[in-house]
Amino acid sequence: MLDSALDLGFAALNPDPDQAIDDPLVSAVLLFKGGHLQVGSARRFTQADLRVTFPAAEGILQKVFEVGEPTSPRDIGYDPELGRVIAFRNCTSAYCFPLRSGF
Repeated sequence: MLDSALDLGFAALNPDPDQAIDDPLVSAVLLFKGGHLQVGSARRFTQADLRVTFPAAEGILQKVFEVGEPTSPRDIGYDPELGRVIAFRNCTSAYCFPLRSGF
């Protein structure tokens, strides 16, 4: 299910399949487990990136959870939490949004 969500997002951002082959899109779904976010599924993450966990106590992740609305930050490689992910270090923009159930 999580892989399908990443595939659909990729397809929506890359409507031309010929251009999508060389697209450096980095994507991930983060899920709460034990009070921290962990990677549920990802594209273009290193093996080390897949093991990173996030307390969501500062930076972009904290903002997304406090406000509960999507945000589109710049230079996420400098974020205090997301900057730990090697795959995000060269990203110049992002789209982060919380998925909530029961609303």
